[in-house]
Amino acid sequence: MVYSEFCQKLKEDSLDRELDMYNYGLSCGLLCCINLNGVRVAFEGHKFTKAEVASFVSKIVSGYCKGAKA
Repeated sequence: MVYSEFCQKLKEDSLDRELDMYNYGLSCGLLCCINLNGVRVAFEGHKFTKAEVASFVSKIVSGYCKGAKA
């Protein structure tokens, strides 16, 4: 999943947003590149709580770690 798809996923209703976040992190890990500032900016303007954002970022990092090891 590329960054533009990640941003689009945030705009859409999702039954499993955490899986979407994990998959984005996994994609970044496979490329060995993640733009954390871009992730922060992507969450701005959305109505997620701080706890939700923290959980989503955790999933992104988990996916990144898994992808980087592959």
